[in-house]
Amino acid sequence: AKLKSLQTLDLRDTPVTVWLNYSIHGDESASFEAMAQVAYQLAAGEDAQTKKILDSCERLFAGHFGQINVVDDNGMVHMAAYHGPNRDGAALTFPFPVAETSATGRAILHRSALHFPDIVNDPDVPPIAREGWPAQGVRAAIVAPMLWEGKGVGAVLVGRETAGTFSDKEI
Repeated sequence: AKLKSLQTLDLRDTPVTVWLNYSIHGDESASFEAMAQVAYQLAAGEDAQTKKILDSCERLFAGHFGQINVVDDNGMVHMAAYHGPNRDGAALTFPFPVAETSATGRAILHRSALHFPDIVNDPDVPPIAREGWPAQGVRAAIVAPMLWEGKGVGAVLVGRETAGTFSDKEI
């Protein structure tokens, strides 16, 4: 297939890929802490550039909230960054173990993105998500695992205030 030139490329019809790649001294991989710091900056930064990136993400996914969860060395999930309403309420469910009982745990264990188009009526929504998301005003969500060298290190979540499926492009 012939590639479109950048002048004619319509980004609304292009899948989104976020690639975070870090190195020290140009050759060795940087630590997970460096990646987590950048992810945190994108989710919680107050500067104009970060706000512009988050606004673009919210428009792209018609999102109501965005969240980044990370896993510590003991297998416990912590909220590293949050953008949206009721942050304090969302924080009450943390920490919790990587397990099938949470959306983050399930995404990591299955090594795939999860889609919950109606969290109120879907019996497959994990219990921790079923408890926390309504308090945040979330009715639909997608969750993608963050994997580093084969290990589950966290997840990125996007939620909406109305039930409904995310498109294949969004997932």
